[in-house]
Amino acid sequence: MDEIIKLRQEIDEIDNKMMNLLERRYVLTNKIGIKKKQSKIQILDANRESQIFNKISKYSHSPQIRHIYNAILNESKKDQGK
Repeated sequence: MDEIIKLRQEIDEIDNKMMNLLERRYVLTNKIGIKKKQSKIQILDANRESQIFNKISKYSHSPQIRHIYNAILNESKKDQGK
């Protein structure tokens, strides 16, 4: 049981870092959304998404990571469309 607690603590540390990074990411994507509106640029950038998914394909858990990034990118696009 002690090992499970230790592993969960490590997961908690990773989760905290990921949440902070996601918060920063959403701040940046909101800024990009503002710039896109000002420049009348489409929200969807298919090339950019392809670049991200190509990076993901290099990881052993790429299907799971891809699923998560689909949600992240969809939320970013929704925020940019506001």
